[in-house]
Amino acid sequence: MLGMYWLVPYLIISQHLTVSNWLMAVATLVVLVGVFYHYVSDAHKHAVLSTQPCLITSGLFFRSRNPNYFGEMLIYLRFALMAMRWWVLIPLVYWWAFLLGIC
Repeated sequence: MLGMYWLVPYLIISQHLTVSNWLMAVATLVVLVGVFYHYVSDAHKHAVLSTQPCLITSGLFFRSRNPNYFGEMLIYLRFALMAMRWWVLIPLVYWWAFLLGIC
């Protein structure tokens, strides 16, 4: 299923898709938030676990056990937005349902 993520950038490049300025701005904001969550949560996890091996309940892990996965899904969402095709959301919807425990 993760291999489907590579189809979206290929679709964007191979079909020479262009997006409007507002969609590019939204996609850039989404990827910035995604990169923040992805890398800051990994750095926080490393810092806490290097001092004491325990369950992390502070910082980005206060509300969620998987903020780095959330960030990664936002990064992939950017590509889906730029592809402008509804079917490219299928892998994301599947993984969101999996992470939320729906399926």
